[in-house]
Amino acid sequence: MTPGGAYVSGAHQNVVLTYMNWEIIYDYGGSIGQRIPGTIRKATDSIASIFNWLNANDPGVNLYLYECWPKIEKNYIMNGKDWSLSTGKAPSSAQWVNYLNYATGNSNGFWKDLQDSLIKKAGIVNTKLIPSSMICAKLWRQGGLLSDMPVDSIFEDLGPHGKPSSYFLTAMIVYSAQHKKSPVKPFASHPQIDQRILDRFSDISALIMTELNAFNFPNGESRVWENTTTKIEESKELGETNIKIYPNPVEGIINLNIDIKLFGNVYTIYDNIGRVVLTGIINQENTTIDLGNLSDGIYMFCIGSNVKQTFKIIKE
Repeated sequence: MTPGGAYVSGAHQNVVLTYMNWEIIYDYGGSIGQRIPGTIRKATDSIASIFNWLNANDPGVNLYLYECWPKIEKNYIMNGKDWSLSTGKAPSSAQWVNYLNYATGNSNGFWKDLQDSLIKKAGIVNTKLIPSSMICAKLWRQGGLLSDMPVDSIFEDLGPHGKPSSYFLTAMIVYSAQHKKSPVKPFASHPQIDQRILDRFSDISALIMTELNAFNFPNGESRVWENTTTKIEESKELGETNIKIYPNPVEGIINLNIDIKLFGNVYTIYDNIGRVVLTGIINQENTTIDLGNLSDGIYMFCIGSNVKQTFKIIKE
């Protein structure tokens, strides 16, 4: 959206939205920690109004929730003991561990509950979640790849507002989630980025992909990649066209039956981490596709290049 202009429909591939971090003081379990009444409902209703509008105006857009860092609230996170980076008073080791545990625990739980609510309550099944705060906390905690980064190189205040190194790490996570691959390192160094990140770039990238691949719903389906929370269906409608894919589950050959209006469309099959494993062009009503060389597991079958119709298929 340009200043004073209108939203340009159909011009966006990804939209990333977050929720105010001061709202996410959630079931901490400390002396006064408790669920804020109505927080999930309030967040669901607010975000659903935006996501529904985006789905209507940008069909096929990818909708992401961005897990921001939880607020460093002394009463909830630091057990009543304040600390201030601006005055040079850093948190104790125990306080920092407490914060990182909160980021990987209850704060991350808030975001998963929010994603679940958007999918189940609001019916927005293409809601994805990027667990950036959780992954950063795992990098910074004891034994993590960046556990030797001092806090004042990560945050600059209690907000928390991050330093460039923190935002660089979250950019790596967002890139990996949206592109389903690790970012490359086309640079040697940058004065505002902690050298430890640059020196360990490959290992950090690999850990990010590992964490994203493991961030799943209780049934094992991904919270990050192509949405797979809808039930398996053998047929769906795309406008006035009809598509049928069978059998599902499949052992070897899968059959694709489509409306003549879809001739010339591309089909693409992705594995469970978003890699393209098969692709082709649909040029007849009945097409057979050999999946015999694929490993057993869950795959996403997409038809179309812009507005896609997506099916989940199981290879046995």
